[in-house]
Formats: sequence, C-alpha cells, structure tokens
Amino acid sequence: MFTGWVGWIWFAAFLLILGGIFQIIHGIVSITRGDEYYGPDTQVAVNLGYTAWGWIHIFLGIFMIVGGLSLARGHIYGRIIAVLAACASAIGNVAGLGGANGGWAFLVIVMDLFVIWAVMVHGEEARSDYGL
Repeated sequence: MFTGWVGWIWFAAFLLILGGIFQIIHGIVSITRGDEYYGPDTQVAVNLGYTAWGWIHIFLGIFMIVGGLSLARGHIYGRIIAVLAACASAIGNVAGLGGANGGWAFLVIVMDLFVIWAVMVHGEEARSDYGL
C-alpha cells in the first residue's frame, strides 16, 4: 500500500545518489592532488595511499549511484544494493575519520545510516508500483 513513508525512500535514494557523487569527487581529488590537498602527514586508520583510496572512492561512488537509481525505481534489488552501498560507504569513511576530513567523513556516515534506516524500515513501501 502506498503511504507517505515512500517519500523517505525517495529521499534516501536522493541521498545515496548525492553521496555517490561526493565519493566520486573525493576519489578524483585523491588521485589527482592527494598529497597537495590532504597533506603527507594525514593520520588515517588504514593507509593505502591516496591513489588506492581514490579508486576505492570512485568505484564506491558508482555503486552508490546505481543503488540510488535502482532504489528510486522501486526494484527489490535496489533495496539490497542501497543497503550494501550505504554500509560500504560508512565503513570506507570510518577509515578516514582520523584524517584531514574527519568532520566530512562523520557527516557521510550519518547520511549512510539514514539511508540504511529508511530502506530497512520502509523499503517495502517503495515497490516498483510506486517508483519514479
């Protein structure tokens, strides 16, 4: 049954797409100007180098955008992809909490937790009958 809660699912899809765009931008900056932008003394939980983290963020961003679009369409696999993408994004940003962008990483984690909550609690209401 269509309820007002489906708006939260669409908002979660929007957040997921926006978060994916942010991840791609973060990845591009890490690859092209990592040392200049973040500095060589950045303390992060997992130090793979800026190029490796950049590619991880780009692939994660693409995964998040696909999940958000699929969630907005109301597909069942869209809910699964959305939760997995939000979990991967949150875990990836936990690794960057101690770095130069700790506040940004915290904000993205909060957005990811909201997406997970909205999809897990109200995901059934966004069936493809009511998708965009």
